[in-house]
Amino acid sequence: MIYRHGFAMYGEGFLGVALNGAATKFMAMAALEDNQKGNNAIIYEVWLDGKKVAETTPCARRQTATHFRRYTGAKRMYLVNVSASTGINTPA
Repeated sequence: MIYRHGFAMYGEGFLGVALNGAATKFMAMAALEDNQKGNNAIIYEVWLDGKKVAETTPCARRQTATHFRRYTGAKRMYLVNVSASTGINTPA
């Protein structure tokens, strides 16, 4: 599937977005690309102003995307990819 708006993240990591309280709605789909090698599983997290507001169960290849829907006046958002087997430090 091709998406008109979006980004890809590879491996563990996070993307920070300055919202400055101006965002009123956040919608996203998260999934592991089917062409990834190995049997890795990823957990996707959404953090708003230092608080985790959403988390998936471990996602593997060829699994249906998880949909996130959150309404917020948050100042900062982090989208986090965490390995289901090792984990990383979460943002504050």
